[in-house]
Amino acid sequence: MNESGPIRAVLFDFGGTLCTFGTLEAAARATCAEVAGWFGVAAEAMFEAVRAGIGGALREYAPRPFYLHRELFAQGYRAGFSALGLAFDEEQVTRAVAAFDARQAAGFALREGAIETLAQLRRRGLRLGIVSNQDEAQLAAWVMLGGLEAHVDFVLSSEAARSCKPDAGIFRAALRLAGCAPAEALFVGDTPDLDIAGAHAAGLRAVLLRPAEALNLPYPRGPAQPEQIIATLPEVIALISSDARGDAPTRDRPARSRGARPAGPGTRAASRE
Repeated sequence: MNESGPIRAVLFDFGGTLCTFGTLEAAARATCAEVAGWFGVAAEAMFEAVRAGIGGALREYAPRPFYLHRELFAQGYRAGFSALGLAFDEEQVTRAVAAFDARQAAGFALREGAIETLAQLRRRGLRLGIVSNQDEAQLAAWVMLGGLEAHVDFVLSSEAARSCKPDAGIFRAALRLAGCAPAEALFVGDTPDLDIAGAHAAGLRAVLLRPAEALNLPYPRGPAQPEQIIATLPEVIALISSDARGDAPTRDRPARSRGARPAGPGTRAASRE
């Protein structure tokens, strides 16, 4: 990635970045307890089987340049049911995925400082976008729940782009919407494999959000090295200020912005795209 001029656009991942996954495990456990009742099995056994099934589906789907997330999660539930030796039909799979989605929506919460960060960046004249590995309908509903439409210039789902991070297609589509070159854009995300590696491959600068909560989720994670690691969203504002002064963070020359931690060997994040 070449260092070339100031940042003109900041692009954000959605799930785990602008919104939290603080209630995700509770939603998954409650859904599995409900589903376990359909089949007369133990709730914990259902949770472990479905969790393993979704992890396997993620590993299978992640290398593909594009997939629908509703299909990925449906496969995860199928695998979980099969692992328990259950006789099931597709209507039950569809009901389980819908129940999980509804519980996630009920527990939806923006990450602290999300609105304030977007407002500050917009006041500085930056183009702002949300770029997410989510299906179109779910992403649109969650963006509306968070009241984010007025704070960004565009929202791009993987379904609309026909490309899932880390595939370069979704990043190229986002750059077209932002109207800038790759080196003029900063991507902020919480998953090294999807957000950081994908952004770097497309030529963008990238910052890893590693929040205080530690979630044990079966999502891809890896050693991709961001320019900077931050713990809170408002730290992005300090990074942009550094860039405007001409001392923007790069992998060769990390900035020492207030509250931000330069990336180093062994730094990792556990989160979803």
